[in-house]
Amino acid sequence: MATLIRGVLTFSIIISTTLAANCELIPRLTLENDMFRISEPMNVIFTIENNGNSKEEFYLYDDTFKTLFFELKTDKNDTVDFAYEFLLKHSFSPDSSLTDNNKKLITLLPGQMFSVKIDLSKIFDISRSGTYFLKGIFSKDGLADKMEGSYTYPYKITIKPPLPIEKEVTSISEELQRKQKEMFGLPPYEVVNRMLNAKMKKDQEEFGIYFDLEKLIIIFPSFYKKYTEAPTPSEKTKVIQNFEEYLTTYWGDPIISYTIEKTEIEGQEAKVTANVKFKLRETSYTLKYTYSLYQTYDNRWLIYSYDVVNLK
Repeated sequence: MATLIRGVLTFSIIISTTLAANCELIPRLTLENDMFRISEPMNVIFTIENNGNSKEEFYLYDDTFKTLFFELKTDKNDTVDFAYEFLLKHSFSPDSSLTDNNKKLITLLPGQMFSVKIDLSKIFDISRSGTYFLKGIFSKDGLADKMEGSYTYPYKITIKPPLPIEKEVTSISEELQRKQKEMFGLPPYEVVNRMLNAKMKKDQEEFGIYFDLEKLIIIFPSFYKKYTEAPTPSEKTKVIQNFEEYLTTYWGDPIISYTIEKTEIEGQEAKVTANVKFKLRETSYTLKYTYSLYQTYDNRWLIYSYDVVNLK
């Protein structure tokens, strides 16, 4: 693990004259940028500051990630997996490394800060562009890698595709980009309303933006089996893309009309009931859908499941 750390981390002690009333060590993060690209370095500075009026001490272990660690989640509140290489090396760090021979004492006077520069791309398996939320974890007891300790508040970062891929992504229509931005702050019933309207108009691009496809796929057994058995992140992405094409093209008969009947919101969860009338050849039928939604970190409501009942 020591080899990995040397390639990922740099250290510094910074003196500051800022003092506070409480005697405690405060963790915080400083982002070199709030936008990174996949397959490029994603450097973050992890700082521990003595924000009190007296000397503070903690141990930095040879396996630095026992003292300083991270939690990274998507805007859908899914935890991002660790990179295979990092997990392979880190998982072989024995608990016996928590000895006096494998740690050094860090002493901070009031106002002093200890900083570590860390490349997140060496830690996390970040294979998809989008919005992420990063928290730092600091543990004086060497338990940070077990997600125990003091957490920073979440920092919002944006991950973009590599430049050659991004040029293809920019082909998305300006109208769709506008509708994606409009999702922020929309109530759950309006999300369902826009989803059904897009389906009724056969707007394949817009229809998919109202779902959390990685959660919705669970209730489609054949697709979910392919997704869980996909050997790599890129293969999983292909399954999701095929699933989205199925939803927008083949899922369900044409919609004639619909009505939003009821909305229930409890915390970050919501249920929206809608009666949807479909056309089938020369006749029609109506289904009662109850859509389940959840609220993301950035105040969007996404559909992740549904129940359906045949009315007539």
